[in-house]
Amino acid sequence: MRRTTHLPLVAVAVAAMATATLVGCDSETSAGEGAPTGPADPATSTPASGEVDDAVVEQLAESAWLPEHVTVDGTEYPRPPGLTEVHLALPEGEQLDGGEFRCHYGSDVTVSGDTLLVGEVVSSNEGCAEDSAEITFQENFLDVFQGTLTYELDDEDGPGISTEPATLTLTHPDGGTITLTENLPIPLDPTE
Repeated sequence: MRRTTHLPLVAVAVAAMATATLVGCDSETSAGEGAPTGPADPATSTPASGEVDDAVVEQLAESAWLPEHVTVDGTEYPRPPGLTEVHLALPEGEQLDGGEFRCHYGSDVTVSGDTLLVGEVVSSNEGCAEDSAEITFQENFLDVFQGTLTYELDDEDGPGISTEPATLTLTHPDGGTITLTENLPIPLDPTE
């Protein structure tokens, strides 16, 4: 049975420390098109094409993801030091999660099998990146984060178990990738 899960306003809130941001200074929108690439790797937690695993969707939506690098045209762009996290989160009501973040990007995202369909990406016009590495990273991030992306979730613990961070790889049909790691909370008790 084929199921599609629509995340009503899955926000891509790009969080940064006060001195560094990932997003740009304009409020232009960006939309992309594409087609899914190949079947999912059966060695990962990614569901087969057409199937939607509720635990995986929950992990995608409720976890904070730290981008490690973006690869475009064979060139890897590492995360700038000031970038703290990217949220794929279901906000409450109409509010975007991340009130202290300086800039935001938002998009509707539909999960279907091993793909994410990213709708039109809109951005806030606050706290613009000025560092060239941050600007390059944000531009490459947004070049990849559009249209239809395949995703691969590599989580040795499995969804809902958080002893080791999962790795999420988003792949654009043009070959660009975004690699993120799950940003796990630090336990209050070091013995946990």
